[in-house]
Amino acid sequence: VAFSEFIKNDALLLAKGIYFCFLQVTLLSAFAVLLSTYFPLVITAIGCFGIFALGHISNYLYQTLQKGVLIIDALGWMRTLVVPNFTILNVSSLTSTLTPISFSYIIWTTLYTIIYSAIILLVTIFIFSRREIK
Repeated sequence: VAFSEFIKNDALLLAKGIYFCFLQVTLLSAFAVLLSTYFPLVITAIGCFGIFALGHISNYLYQTLQKGVLIIDALGWMRTLVVPNFTILNVSSLTSTLTPISFSYIIWTTLYTIIYSAIILLVTIFIFSRREIK
């Protein structure tokens, strides 16, 4: 009985957490491909780390700086176009406290990841198609 309860509750939640890690890696991989079209490996790695860090703290920075000022609202909207929101993909606190993750949340974050990654990869294709290979 204990093993079936583990499979039903904890293992499913753990699988969801692993899936969200996969979504984060997917976004970072798209950025790594984009950055690697022009930069060497070290700069690409630093850029990916920077995007990952900004993606995790950008919500916090935006909410801290937001005081109803129009320019900060515009900058906050623009940052969502440039830096992916990794905060919505971070479910580690939910999995560690055994909080259920809804199916609709999984669907929306999956769509967000697919669309964002596709746009980044389309930009990469556009940039790479204009680059002369020696």
